[in-house]
Amino acid sequence: MTAIETDLSADLRYAALTSFTSVMSQEIRTRSVPGESCSLQNILDDNFSVPEEQDSHTAQHSLLPLGQMGSFQYETVFHRKGLVSSKHSVKHLRIISESDEQKHLSSDCQSAAGETESDSSRSITNYKNKNMCHSSKESKGKLDADMNESPSVRTEGGILKNEALGARFCSLLLKLYEVHSLPQGSDAKGKTLVTAALSSLLAVSAEAKKAALRQGLLETLVIQLRELHVRLSLESAENLRRVSAKKKVCPVLRDVGILFTILTNFLNGDSDVKVAAAEMGLADVMHKLWVWCCALPSLLEDALKMLSTFTTLCLSATQSLVLTTTVVGVGLRKTPSSLSLLHEIVSLVHREMEALNCAHEARILSLSFQILTNSCQSQECRNVIAKSTLFQCLPKLHPSLTKKQKHWEEVELIWLEFMSDFTFHSEGQLAVPKITDAVDLLISLAASSKVANKMAALYVLRNISFHHLNRPRLLGSGEFLQMLHQKLGDGTPEEKTVAASMVWALVANYQKGKLVIKCAGIDKKLQEAYNQLRLLSASEDNEADERICIIRNALQIIYAENSTARRR
Repeated sequence: MTAIETDLSADLRYAALTSFTSVMSQEIRTRSVPGESCSLQNILDDNFSVPEEQDSHTAQHSLLPLGQMGSFQYETVFHRKGLVSSKHSVKHLRIISESDEQKHLSSDCQSAAGETESDSSRSITNYKNKNMCHSSKESKGKLDADMNESPSVRTEGGILKNEALGARFCSLLLKLYEVHSLPQGSDAKGKTLVTAALSSLLAVSAEAKKAALRQGLLETLVIQLRELHVRLSLESAENLRRVSAKKKVCPVLRDVGILFTILTNFLNGDSDVKVAAAEMGLADVMHKLWVWCCALPSLLEDALKMLSTFTTLCLSATQSLVLTTTVVGVGLRKTPSSLSLLHEIVSLVHREMEALNCAHEARILSLSFQILTNSCQSQECRNVIAKSTLFQCLPKLHPSLTKKQKHWEEVELIWLEFMSDFTFHSEGQLAVPKITDAVDLLISLAASSKVANKMAALYVLRNISFHHLNRPRLLGSGEFLQMLHQKLGDGTPEEKTVAASMVWALVANYQKGKLVIKCAGIDKKLQEAYNQLRLLSASEDNEADERICIIRNALQIIYAENSTARRR
């Protein structure tokens, strides 16, 4: 910390910032390994009090060995399904995202941060230093009372001496970031190191996020994005095709990518930051920058990762996706727009599906669907998705067209996982069956050789069967009844449970459904599956008991009327 506070041009500061970023990278690698403890995060987020007899310089000596842990590299870790993390050189920043954080790790992401920096960030930011220090004119008695209430009263240079270590580091880095954001702050190397260190700290420390939000970093980042949009609005996206104009535009786009990186780490795992960003119109700014994001694949990927993090487990963030506009000078609308950022993401899915082949990676498509999946928590977004042209691409997944090629299996899983979440709601349960051959496609995918694809297709069919308007169509499909018959007879215990839940949904309060199930012989298959699971339940856990209960309830509903008639 003392080295970071030294002169701007000192090599000691550069070495300290590089070591600090390396330590943060090591912490991120530790997070990605199951069972590893995040010791550095605990140090940064705990109240790290400085004893009275020590100053900040002597208190930091215990942290110096940590700087020797990492190789001088920045690591990209992005939480998403089916992909792994990767390392990047010292010229790149680190991105952490919580998109689907409760499920899987995701793909390597590249963040633009070159050695040469433009003077694009021209805003002079006023950070809010709330509750940072006490007035020296207060009486000693009042000061003692305040110290009894909160230990964070000793200050030095505007930094709380008894504040959490992560917040103290954040305060120092924010001051340096403000200096390097000024027009006269032309130290490119220093700006790169400060930005990387700040982004790394925000990825690791929750206390650093709180301090950054309190001191106005979010407002600064949004303002800088708006200023960069103003600069880009004076140019044309066609300039990227001309070498002479490309030199003028690319540095600005690189700065936009750096801001996306910081925002991704800042938003990760903190609902307060996400709500504040939604209120500031972050989605609207992203919509205005969208045409430039689509111009560069790397910038588009960074933008999608940031939006995926922004919309994860945050209702206000997802609601703002349908309130955006590209009109300059207009902020978030009061009602959903007919051409919003969510519509742009749907259009992006169309383009990716058209360009998809064995050589074209599905990373952009996966990130787009992650945002759409997050949007399903908002009713406004679900209505937009249901009325959009998104599902016009669904017939392309039919096995007769894909020839069961390996790269299409990943695309199938991406679609099915999204549809599983979308059909959890009534809008999706009504929208999906209206698509031409959608039910037949799901039935064919339920017979896939890949277990994940097969189960995801079964989950979508199960969700569809819960809406009463879909009962006649499903019960009138011979392929659907044959699939139920096959899953209950030869399927795995999990497949039998899902099939039984479909039967339960189709026959509940529906006499015609009971008759169709009996005529198809599915009730006998249910009884056989019930007997098999009961034999296995003695050696299984509570999950087997839950499966038995589902099948038993389905059988009770099917035979409920006959039992009542016998009692009479």
